[in-house]
Amino acid sequence: SEVVADNSLWFIQKDQAGAVLVGDTVYLRQMITPSHLTVEGMQVRSKRAAPAGESERFVVEAVDREDGAQLRVGDAIMLRAYTGKRISVSGTFVHASWDHTGSWEQLAIHKRDAPVELPDAPLGPDTPGALMNDDVVTLKAYTNKLL
Repeated sequence: SEVVADNSLWFIQKDQAGAVLVGDTVYLRQMITPSHLTVEGMQVRSKRAAPAGESERFVVEAVDREDGAQLRVGDAIMLRAYTGKRISVSGTFVHASWDHTGSWEQLAIHKRDAPVELPDAPLGPDTPGALMNDDVVTLKAYTNKLL
C-alpha cells in the first residue's frame, strides 16, 4: 500500500449528504488543517477558509461519465473552478489557467482505504468504491504526484 502524506488527503464535501455525482459542486478540505483547495486568479493553493466560499468551489467533471453518474474510486475527473477554468498540472506547477480537458487537467480520484480494483457492479452508499460526501480522497495527476 502506498504511503500518502497527510497534506495530500482531502475531505470531498458538498452541501448535500449522499453520493458525489458528476456535475456536483464540491469543496476539498485538507484532512489535517482547516485549509481548502482554493483558486485565486490562476493560482491554485491550499488556504484557510472557513466557511468555504466561491474560490473554494469546484464542479466535478468526469472523463467518459455522464452528468449525474456516481463517482467511484479510480475515476478520471476534472475540477472546474468558479472562473470556468480547470485545475491543470504542468510538471510540478498546479494552476487554473485554461478551460482545456486534456491529460494535464485529469486527476485520478481515490478514496483512502478503498481497494484499487473494483468490480463493475452498480455501487451503493456502502460499497467501498462509491465516493460519498465527507470521504477522504487523494487526487493523482498524470505525473503520478498527489495534489
